[in-house]
Amino acid sequence: MLVPLDKAAQAVNLFDQEVNIYPIWLCPFNLPSSPGMVRQRSGRNILYLDIGVYGNCELETYNPKETTRKLEAFVRSVQG
Repeated sequence: MLVPLDKAAQAVNLFDQEVNIYPIWLCPFNLPSSPGMVRQRSGRNILYLDIGVYGNCELETYNPKETTRKLEAFVRSVQG
């Protein structure tokens, strides 16, 4: 998931709560305002963080569909 850098702590906490899979992939991503298919439309460059987890969730309460929708809703709410 790609989130603005200032929302990274919230995103990592949500991943920990929902899937508790480690290690976590963290990769900075600069989204420029220059023309192109993927660009920042606000007119300024914004630094995002690409966050990913790879593995099996061992939480008993894990529901793949519900968890994915919750993570996607969070990303939308922070303009990720």
